[in-house]
Amino acid sequence: MRIRGTGVRLAVLGAVLAGLAPAALAGSGAAATAVASSTATWHVVASTKTAVLSALAAPSRTNVWALGTGIVVGRPDEGFPFGLHWNGRSWTKASFPHAISKTGIGCAGATAANDTWAFAGTSSGGNSAAAAGALRLVNGQWKLVKAFPAGIVTGCLVVSPTEVWVFGDAHVAPGVGLWHLDGTTWTSITRLPYALADASAIGTDDIWAEGEDSFAFPVVARWNGRSWIRNTALTRALPRPSPSLEVQIDGITAISDRNVWLRVVVSKFSGANRSDSLLVLHWSGRSWQKVSSSNPGYFLPGAVRDGRGGWWSAIPTDSFGHLPSGVWHQISGHWVKVPVKIAACPAEVPYLLNRATGSAIMLALQACPAKPATVYNVLAYGPLR
Repeated sequence: MRIRGTGVRLAVLGAVLAGLAPAALAGSGAAATAVASSTATWHVVASTKTAVLSALAAPSRTNVWALGTGIVVGRPDEGFPFGLHWNGRSWTKASFPHAISKTGIGCAGATAANDTWAFAGTSSGGNSAAAAGALRLVNGQWKLVKAFPAGIVTGCLVVSPTEVWVFGDAHVAPGVGLWHLDGTTWTSITRLPYALADASAIGTDDIWAEGEDSFAFPVVARWNGRSWIRNTALTRALPRPSPSLEVQIDGITAISDRNVWLRVVVSKFSGANRSDSLLVLHWSGRSWQKVSSSNPGYFLPGAVRDGRGGWWSAIPTDSFGHLPSGVWHQISGHWVKVPVKIAACPAEVPYLLNRATGSAIMLALQACPAKPATVYNVLAYGPLR
């Protein structure tokens, strides 16, 4: 299960937190069209005003975890682990080990009920994380199975019970670094000339990840089962960052080693003005090529499989309002824009999508600015029961 879209997701969370009050595939197809994909609708299944939700793990439609960082009133730089659990009948609050009591959950993933993980390490106000570690669900209780040096978790990849990756590439504070569970052994992978933030798996020994080097230039690297190899061809496909131009990868989806999709946010600065645009690139096995919005793969970077041969993709509302936000569903090779109409949150697009394993039920997280505190929703597309 892949947790994706880290760049935009963290940017959205940072923008929301900054405003918190103290009280508070390539295939056949044509261009996307703005019509609903079915008679189902996105609807709220849980909400909170006391935490920032940032992770979803759903082993099944009757076993869903929405996780994040609890808000400490009057102390925005502090936080604690927070979680809501759906058991098929009701939502209840989760409890966590004392060792991570001063940090939140940054990422989560699951392949089955007995293979459900959460990864602690968040920062609410640009400060360093107070702790970090890997948590595993054992007999319904979260257990700390590996403590990492304190740092921020930006992504995770749960491939199997014995194959797990944790990524920590942070801009505002130290990241947790790169960790790999292989069998029963956790290993810290160091000495890479770049940091990795998020990833997409083709197989256990075939993983594509994105991040940045020490010059803040975007990086894509592939794990071949033995080592990480940087894809140097990406350099030729991207504009060079400068004081007036920022380039950041926002999503990656690897379908095969000759079919990888990348979404990049390009930000231009002129005085106090900023303009953002999206650049979507496709790796054919030999080179990266820019694709237009009419290309059937345009929405694939960061997308999630729908369980029926299609995909779901979300481009969140950015804090500057410059990007083409929306939720999209690919059906029979065609992308359709699916409305997200929540009464108290009409314009806020979800910032994270996930599918309940073994079903076509989709889940999402949504932040709705409100007074005196932002409301965080868990959304579902289809019935949770």
